[in-house]
Parts: sequence; structure tokens; C-alpha cells
Amino acid sequence: GVAPEDFFITTKIPCCPGDAFMNDWDRDGCKQLGNNVTGWIEHNFEMLGLSYVDLMLLHWPCDDLADSISTYQALEPLVQAGKARAIGVSNFNASALQALLAHVQV
Repeated sequence: GVAPEDFFITTKIPCCPGDAFMNDWDRDGCKQLGNNVTGWIEHNFEMLGLSYVDLMLLHWPCDDLADSISTYQALEPLVQAGKARAIGVSNFNASALQALLAHVQV
């Protein structure tokens, strides 16, 4: 078998609501967990059977900047705790990324 440390493991959490990017699976998940970032993080680790990932992404921007900021900021402690080597975003355009970067540390 191959050990988890032999892979670069990336996972992502949604931003609920984030209707512009959601499919039916995402909507169902958001109905269950809402924007409970800690719940989504724990759900990811549980599904993967891991306590650490190389990269944890915010899958898409939230419907408003304040929610994107608070959701991303909830990911930042993962790096300090050693639960994620890095955090980041996907599906953000340049202006959304620039707006987010003005408010986050990692």
C-alpha cells in the first residue's frame, strides 16, 4: 500500500451560501452544516480518515466579502495547529482575491 504521506492531499470546504458556484450536492451539504466552518473542516478530516492535509481550500467566494473573510479566517488556525501545511482559495477572481487578502494573515 501507499502511505498518506506519499501523497499531496488537498481538500476544500464550501462557503454557504455561495449560490453562484453550488451544485445539488453542495446545497445538500449546506443544508446540513450551513456555514459551520469547523463542522466542514471536521467533516473533511473524518471523510479522509486523516488529521492533517497538505492544502485546505475555501472552494469558492461567499455571497458577500464579510462571509468570505470570516470563513477564510477560520481556516488560518489550521496552519498554526499543524493540521494543514497551507490554506488557500479556488474560484476567486482577481478582485475578490485582492479584497480578501486585505483582511487575512496566511
